[in-house]
Amino acid sequence: ENMKQERAANVDQNTTSQPRPVFALPTLSASQMKREFLGNRTIIDLTTRTERIQPPIIDLTLETGPSISPPTVPSTQLKRSATGPLNQTPTKRPKIETDTKQGPKNKAEKEDGSKTGAKNKKENEKQEHTKPRLVKTLNLENVTFPTPDQPFSSHIIFLLDNSGSMRKRDIDGSNGLSRSEAVFQSCQTFIEQQLQSVPRDEYKNTFCSVVMFNETTDILIEAAPLDIQLIERIKEASKKNRPRLGTYFTVGLETASELMKRYPVHLHSITFLTDGRPGDNWSLSLVGELARAYPGSFKLDTIGIGKMDGMLELLTDLAKAGNGTFHDCFEANVRKMEATFSAVSTTFTSTRTTISTKKKEKINLDMEDADAWKLPSGWSHWYQGLILTYCADNDTFTPKGTEQPVSLREKPFAKGGERYAYHLRKHYIHYVAKESIYDEAYNDRLRFHKSNAKSHFFAQNMATIFNSKLEKAGVQHSIQFVDSIVIRIRLSPSTFRYLSCEEWLEGHFTKYNSNNGWLSEKEDFKNFIAQAFTHFSYEFSGKRSMVCDIQGVGLKFTDPQIHSVDKEFGRGDLGQEGFEQFMASHKCNEFCRAVL
Repeated sequence: ENMKQERAANVDQNTTSQPRPVFALPTLSASQMKREFLGNRTIIDLTTRTERIQPPIIDLTLETGPSISPPTVPSTQLKRSATGPLNQTPTKRPKIETDTKQGPKNKAEKEDGSKTGAKNKKENEKQEHTKPRLVKTLNLENVTFPTPDQPFSSHIIFLLDNSGSMRKRDIDGSNGLSRSEAVFQSCQTFIEQQLQSVPRDEYKNTFCSVVMFNETTDILIEAAPLDIQLIERIKEASKKNRPRLGTYFTVGLETASELMKRYPVHLHSITFLTDGRPGDNWSLSLVGELARAYPGSFKLDTIGIGKMDGMLELLTDLAKAGNGTFHDCFEANVRKMEATFSAVSTTFTSTRTTISTKKKEKINLDMEDADAWKLPSGWSHWYQGLILTYCADNDTFTPKGTEQPVSLREKPFAKGGERYAYHLRKHYIHYVAKESIYDEAYNDRLRFHKSNAKSHFFAQNMATIFNSKLEKAGVQHSIQFVDSIVIRIRLSPSTFRYLSCEEWLEGHFTKYNSNNGWLSEKEDFKNFIAQAFTHFSYEFSGKRSMVCDIQGVGLKFTDPQIHSVDKEFGRGDLGQEGFEQFMASHKCNEFCRAVL
């Protein structure tokens, strides 16, 4: 009841009191007031004198970025906006964007700027490409060569034109391949042929690089060993390669020279291919520099493809300067290209074989008596000598100690089928120093002694096993092979002489058998033990190797020769023929029966 009374009192008060306006209206006419407030977000209902908020009106004709769904607007408002100022076409404001570096810029300025930037970029690239770095000479300082104990090695460098003209698809019979793609396909033919001609155990010493040149260079493959995976790498390189720009020979030759310095080998073979005239003029002099820097170990063949007016003379001169051959492939035919690369491969194989198996001439020297070493005269001046010992684990020679004075007789006192023998002194120790009777290339002088060092190592291990067999059989004798070392004599700051040295054996020197089937017929136990040892080495190794050429003082042997199935112990290794020659002459004795 109280609430009803209060409500009635409030109603009476509202009806009697002066009404309070909701919004103070200016002194304007209804039409003026209507136009005044429709432009704002507050709409005045003149009938009820109340206010409500109008959602913002969005002009969809303005390009303001992402599309926005228009808001729902009451029909009354849409009706109002159909007439009056809101129906006028608004002035489009330029779209403002913010550049973090240069501040706001309008769209027109941005488009003009992007066009200008792109134009400047193209002009800069064009200016850069039209002015490549010119190479007029090569940096051939500190050129290195293989060490004397390094096996024969070779490096094939494909130096291939990668200019824009190599994109042409005018190779007949290639099923639409570009010139560049056809060249890579021919490179695969080259490698396949090499895999058939190079001995498998020499794959790891034959390397291949692929260098692309235009106004710059790109090394796609660097000194990869020759194997079947190399073909796949060339295929992948072909897919990624993109010919472009102009042709500059010198930048390619400079990169090839850097690879030659980086990988010292016995034969550097460059296959140089191009389809156009170069923009430089110093390629011929650069090839001449390489030929002089790598005498006898550098070869450059040239290949020209497509129509190359006036290029025949230059490519011929380049090949001549590089000790190679120019190959004409102007017909641009896929069969012709593969035949050309096959011919280059055959030439490389021939050159490689010639260099690695070059016939050596014997050196004829005056001899002296075996006892001449006892005389004070005839000893050459003292040299600085360094001992090198053979390490079978990595098949190399390892320095031992430091250089020490050694003295060498001027003349040899003995001559064998492969070596001269000299007298040498080191710290009053008397050695027999041996050197090849052939005129060995400098890089081959240490490698020549490797087969002898391997033979000694093998013979010493076999002798240890043989002695244990003798001991088990109750034989009170044993054999021994003297140690073999190599002494490097310094002739100049950068020139050396290598000699295989064994300690001098005092006493009567006896030869028991040879590597060609000859056997001593002496009827004494020393000879019988020597022949039994050779027979034992053959049987114990599973008939795969044989220690022969047994000689020395008593049962202290020196300078053995090994026959092996794989002929891995030098020129004296006769392999299966050596086995058969010894066994045809040998007659088993009591020591053979004791150890076998």
